[in-house]
Amino acid sequence: MIYFIEARLELNKLREQMLLNTREVILALNKRKELSESIGQIKSTLGIEIRDYEREREVLNNLEFKDATSRAIVNLLFELSIQSQRPHLSNIKWKELRVLEREFKILSGTPDFVLIIAGLVMSRPGGIVYSVNPLPHMLELGLIVGGSHIVNSRGDRTAMPIYYNKKILHDNAFIFDDSKGSYFGIPVDSFELLGKKDVVII
Repeated sequence: MIYFIEARLELNKLREQMLLNTREVILALNKRKELSESIGQIKSTLGIEIRDYEREREVLNNLEFKDATSRAIVNLLFELSIQSQRPHLSNIKWKELRVLEREFKILSGTPDFVLIIAGLVMSRPGGIVYSVNPLPHMLELGLIVGGSHIVNSRGDRTAMPIYYNKKILHDNAFIFDDSKGSYFGIPVDSFELLGKKDVVII
């Protein structure tokens, strides 16, 4: 009995340390985001490309990794920096188009751009995105950066459906890739719901 009490006390102690560590990480991430945004503004002024692979290699060569997880986290930090240096979501230009008697807002561009923006637009802190199929890496990244959790499930009736790479036309939100580019379409009357409801990617 004494052992279990001591174990429980030790567990609570470690959890408190973990919470403190998490707070420190969040503060560091917020500061890193501010620095990335400032760097992005300078790059824009100088006309420099946002992604700098040479700089990424330089950073990696100056770090020590205990395991593959540490390296993966640094890769994620690189991607977060890239996104924070890009124009804000509110500056993205949407086109309006009528599809199957319904008005849509359409975003088009390269696959990486469209997928990560789609993930950011669909997500919210603490939100859930359901999918029974593996998702593209950049879509996952946008969802995670936006604060959503990805759950391997068909979801429920309250979740907003997003159709991914379906060959038939429909009147719901969709993401589609083809040889000419990638597209993210949202019905105008549902646009404001994105980021407020859980999502199921079908």
